[in-house]
Amino acid sequence: MRVALVDADIIAFRCSASCKGDDPIEIANLRADKLVHQILDATQAEAYELFISGTENFRYDIYPDYKANRRDSVDPIYRQACKEFLVVEWLAQVSEGYEADDAIGIEHSRFKAQGDIPIICSIDKDFHQFAGRFYNFVTEKHYEISKDEALRNFYKQLILGDKTDNIPGYDGKARQKPTKIIQYYYDLIGLAETEWGMYNQALDAFCNDGGQTQDDLHLTAQLCHILRTREDKWKPPTPE
Repeated sequence: MRVALVDADIIAFRCSASCKGDDPIEIANLRADKLVHQILDATQAEAYELFISGTENFRYDIYPDYKANRRDSVDPIYRQACKEFLVVEWLAQVSEGYEADDAIGIEHSRFKAQGDIPIICSIDKDFHQFAGRFYNFVTEKHYEISKDEALRNFYKQLILGDKTDNIPGYDGKARQKPTKIIQYYYDLIGLAETEWGMYNQALDAFCNDGGQTQDDLHLTAQLCHILRTREDKWKPPTPE
């Protein structure tokens, strides 16, 4: 069965942000409704699930500065109302204790274990730590990521960090684009033959060039890791 797993957080944000100050709420809702239909048509999904982030998130407990860079940002006026529309009209599921990304990761793993074909529908590159099928509903591009590529993407993300979510990279800074040093480690991760090798390249970046510690690397990994089960927690690989 082909299943569309839809990042409804981004739908609500984009559709509400597209409204002008004097637009009624119906405009945002109509655009959200149209976008969901477009996603389901493009993926030819036989089933679908939408996900929205709730207020609780374990990442704030382990790193209080998680998304601290967003504290002063102003939400689009209709964002919450658009989320409520997606819950009522499209049965979007609101996650509790973790983000919509984690809920998608959990369902992605569950459907793959059943032999189904889950398609992650989002524009968020954080999902590239998963192997499988994807649909970017802004560029309207379909693509796939292999298991090996997904693993390398994760370790590259640890070195870079995440400026959007204020997750520190190899030197304690959160970035959006790689520097020459980061690209150097990207290349080494690309050459590593095992996950243990990828992990050690990331560790080298943190402890040598970044002046950080193994604990700093592990914290970044826990923040970047998207859950596969409700009880999931990132752990470093074993030596190979």
